[in-house]
Amino acid sequence: FFFATNLVNEMAGGDTQDINTLFEFNVSEPEKKERSGKLDLGYWTYHVYTKTTLETFSQKELVCVRRYSDFVWLREQLVETFAGVIVPPIPEKSVKGTMEKLAMINANTLLEYRQRALRKFLVRVGAHPILCTSDL
Repeated sequence: FFFATNLVNEMAGGDTQDINTLFEFNVSEPEKKERSGKLDLGYWTYHVYTKTTLETFSQKELVCVRRYSDFVWLREQLVETFAGVIVPPIPEKSVKGTMEKLAMINANTLLEYRQRALRKFLVRVGAHPILCTSDL
């Protein structure tokens, strides 16, 4: 951990900030998007709020809307770009979850779990000494 913290500090211009304070993430405000066809399943989007203290980023706060597939893409790109680096997992897209969304049975529980898990993924990526500096 000491090596990782020093590496991030060096990459951040010698700033001695704690690695855990470089980024702050929040995943919230799920919104269901409907598709036009009868058999087309809708999907959920989430607002992703990001704050950083790293000087390398000109924009210190950012809000964007992302869907689950965007997180899948990001993780796949990180795995491909940083071969040999352990990239944190994202929550699985389960068939059970899809069925619950269809029937709206326990959908709130699924959404809350997914929001927490996606945030945890972002926090882990943001705290990783190599992944946190990616242009992805």
